[in-house]
Amino acid sequence: MRNEMTRALGAVHGARSPYVGHPARHEMHLVAGAALLGLCQFQRAKVELDRLERLYLEPLAGLQKTLASFSDGAPRLLVRGGTPLPKAVAALLRDQPEVRVAHALQARIEAERQRLKALSADGPRIDVAAALARLDALTPIAHARVDRAVRAAGARLIEDRGRLAAQMGELMIDVLEDESERLISEIEAGVDVEVAQPPAAPVATLGGDWQRWSFDGRHWPDELGRYRSTLPSLCAPDPK
Repeated sequence: MRNEMTRALGAVHGARSPYVGHPARHEMHLVAGAALLGLCQFQRAKVELDRLERLYLEPLAGLQKTLASFSDGAPRLLVRGGTPLPKAVAALLRDQPEVRVAHALQARIEAERQRLKALSADGPRIDVAAALARLDALTPIAHARVDRAVRAAGARLIEDRGRLAAQMGELMIDVLEDESERLISEIEAGVDVEVAQPPAAPVATLGGDWQRWSFDGRHWPDELGRYRSTLPSLCAPDPK
């Protein structure tokens, strides 16, 4: 959708569907910001970049220090309530694929342990001691797997934060430079310039600013690719 800004914004709208979470949902702020820059919608572009900073980059700022301060056996505690991490960061860690898999294994072991204990309560007719001993041996292995998964996921999130922060900074510079150029051009042309205030709502929740458009192909469950934005371009026409 390069150079098709309204359809790029429509793709962001679909990717933000409440029904299916897009795996690159944080990068959608960058996509939206770049598309809004292409439409010279500078205030809305800054809103998107500010939301990326506030909702994703700022909460991750202390993750590296927190992970480094925890000894072996403690990282799995970070994804539970009452940890030093903000709730948003703990939720991000829980949502990482390797952490979900490790937690699922841990839960299966515990569920099997409870099932066997219930069977043993039926009396001496059922001997589950050997199976319980096996589960006891597997439990620390499962815990260690969760710890490794949390550390790996945290390292990836930290790396991702650095990359997104750099890209956001570059895009914000472009937004500010282009906005300044437009203001200077309008001032030189004698146009009364009024600095616009940022809109209250992000581009994904602008109500009637979306239209369906025909698309010949398969759609994602979240309708990715089925919308385009009706936001107008505020860019001055190229001089002929």
